[in-house]
Amino acid sequence: MNNKIMAMVVVAIIVVAGVGAYYVLSDNGNDDGGIDLVSSGNYLKIFGNANGDDILDSKDIEIIQSYVDGNIDSSDLIEVTESDRNETYYLADANLDGSVDVQDIQVLNGIIDRTGSEMSLIDTFGHLVTVPLSIERIACDYFATAELLQLVGVQSKIVAASNALVVLQDYYLQGANTDKVVNFNSRTSPDFEAVAEADPDVWVVSEDYGPVYGNNTDAVVVGLDTLVFDFDNIEASSPVHSALLAGYIFNNVDKAHQYVNWYLEKWNMLHSKTADLSDSERPRVLYTGYSGYIADQSNRTLRVFLDNTVCWQAVELAGGYNIIDDAPFEITPSTRPTSNVNIDLEWISEQKYDYLFAHCTRYTGSGGITAYVPDHGYTCDDPSDYIESQKGLGSIEMLSYSCSPDNMYLTPGDYMNGASGGILSAILVACVIHPDLFPDLDLQEEHQEYIDLMGFDYDLSQHGVFFVENN
Repeated sequence: MNNKIMAMVVVAIIVVAGVGAYYVLSDNGNDDGGIDLVSSGNYLKIFGNANGDDILDSKDIEIIQSYVDGNIDSSDLIEVTESDRNETYYLADANLDGSVDVQDIQVLNGIIDRTGSEMSLIDTFGHLVTVPLSIERIACDYFATAELLQLVGVQSKIVAASNALVVLQDYYLQGANTDKVVNFNSRTSPDFEAVAEADPDVWVVSEDYGPVYGNNTDAVVVGLDTLVFDFDNIEASSPVHSALLAGYIFNNVDKAHQYVNWYLEKWNMLHSKTADLSDSERPRVLYTGYSGYIADQSNRTLRVFLDNTVCWQAVELAGGYNIIDDAPFEITPSTRPTSNVNIDLEWISEQKYDYLFAHCTRYTGSGGITAYVPDHGYTCDDPSDYIESQKGLGSIEMLSYSCSPDNMYLTPGDYMNGASGGILSAILVACVIHPDLFPDLDLQEEHQEYIDLMGFDYDLSQHGVFFVENN
């Protein structure tokens, strides 16, 4: 057993709906247009980033030096709060010794030029963590993290992966030495000792599984320390924040900025045309899961997605109205990491809606295959199963009463479980419900752009099943 202390990086991607101060980075990573990243919560929370922007540079050094020289006081320094102990720190305190001084400039320079040994940061759950600057071995748990690692160009360093990634290694582990990658089984109940024996420098996981990762005694036994990024906190957690952190953690800031630019460009493209739509201009949408009643009509519940999920936010960003918002009863989310709830059919059966989307997850967090979910995704080239299942939605009496079968669609799990930040999900929904607003929007072209951004060797014109139009 290896008792090496590891940092576990948790990254799950979700569309941010309602957070202001969106921006597109300039070529050098700085934006001089007056955008307030601090108020958006999406700035780079690495100690040393004294001005709270998206990059560590001379401007941060100038602020620290100005404080040391007495030209500014502590009220001018950005403060961050650590969630576990509710302690407040100055972001300018790069070495976390409790004071801002010239030693922080030395530490910051070591981070910028990668001559230092480590850096400290506040993750998107608010945890204070320290990671090594030199990372050569990575454990990775699921689709979003595999894509994120590809986005910052370090997928070849994966030495341990969940069974889901091993099963789909031809796509998700491109560039890794798959013959030597350790399979630690389920991401929801991982073999901690297998992870430790793989000897990774960091363990990258895609959601906060709380008791499974951060508070699990088995993780403590094998010396696993956790770094958690929460993407379910809308204001404080976003693809922007996670990408900026990943860029520095894995030493590829330029690639991270490319992703941020891509994400924000697409977000702004959608938001600019849908933000001002009235409720009456927004088609009514039920976004459910391909489970429960849909999979088995003897089941009297239906899965719905709440406002902290990619699915709900994709509808909002695309210009739709989530009918679940009209529910006259309180819906209490299950304990995280569950991002959906099952509700009784009675209320749903009485609703009218314009469109239905059913989210499909073929490969589970445990790496197993959900047999009743139609085959689709990157490893599927035959759409027949997907088409048949989509047509089958219209034959379900309760659904067809509420919505035209022609307006019922399956959505791929890859769009929610990947690292696109829900953008691809939102583009899919926008293409369906607002063709008048987005006449030139092509889902396949947008998806291929994202694949190319990651650097994956994959041609959507030849492979993959993700979305089919109803004839």
